[in-house]
Formats: sequence, C-alpha cells, structure tokens
Amino acid sequence: MSRYNNVSWSTIGLVLCFAISLLLPLGISMAIDNNKGYDLPVYISRNVSISGYSSYTIKGELTNRTSQDVKIDLLTISLHGKRENTVYFASFSIQDIEISANSTYQINCTDMIFTQNGLGLASGELTSADISKCIFNGKEVELKKLDGNSFVSQNSNSFGYIIAIVIGSISLLGAIAIIIYKVKSK
Repeated sequence: MSRYNNVSWSTIGLVLCFAISLLLPLGISMAIDNNKGYDLPVYISRNVSISGYSSYTIKGELTNRTSQDVKIDLLTISLHGKRENTVYFASFSIQDIEISANSTYQINCTDMIFTQNGLGLASGELTSADISKCIFNGKEVELKKLDGNSFVSQNSNSFGYIIAIVIGSISLLGAIAIIIYKVKSK
C-alpha cells in the first residue's frame, strides 16, 4: 500500500477521465446504429405496457407507414417484473396480425393471467413489457419506434448517443489537459 501513497490527484483524474472517455466510442456506435436506414413498413408508435395485479392488461400500438397492407406472422411480447429477490418473466404471442395501409394496430389484451413454471401465479409482479420477437415475411426483424425524425430501439431515445458523445469528448479533453499539465510541470 505504501507505493500508492504518492499517487497524485492529477493521476487519479487522468485515469478517471480516460475511463469516462470510453463513452465517446459507445456514443458514436449508437449514433451509427440510429442513423441506419429503417426499411420495415411497420414501426412501434406506442411502446408496449402492462398494468394490473394478477389479471393484466397489455397495451401498445404498431403503425403501418406504407400504402400497402402488411401482415406480421408472429409478435412476441416479453413481460418482466421483480418482487424482493425473485425475478418474474412471462411472454405472450400474437399471430397473423394484419395492418391496413397507413393505419395503426392496437395491441389491447385484457384479463390476461400468466403462470410461472413451477412457481404458481405471478400475482402483481409483472410490471414492464417490450416486443422481444417479430417475424415478418418469414424473417425475424427488430421493430423500432419513431422518436422525433429518427427510428430508435424501443427502450432508447435519440438523445442518448448525443449525451454519450458530449460527455466522452469532455472527458477526453480533460485527460489531454491533465497530460499537458503534467508534462509542463516536470
């Protein structure tokens, strides 16, 4: 431990700045993913949600943005919840969804009761939902949601990558400033 007593605050700051600057490549890769073209005719216009206790209601919305009717072969919704140290999981599937041209499809399932394998009823523990699988034209695809003018993954927003790039850039500049300070002070 005695060799670490002489570590300066600038060295600790340098290591911390370099660690935080790892957000820069992460933000860049998120920006590249967000700016990829989204060519599917259907997108999530309202995130899937679950409410209730023991008897659940699942709601969401898909929108067809083309002038042709669209058929989704299979849509699987994953449901999650936690109570104390127990994590609950269930899934729900809808087959053969047809969405007319330039219209929306309402996901609205009421009075749903889910059982856990060997655990009995999941009474009140399921609190979040998302679309985990979508099969369209025989292929598994990722549906995205519209956030402003860009399509993003269902659990993200278009400003997350901007924040990561800004924080990563500031940290990298801080690391460079500390290096310049250390070189000039010696």
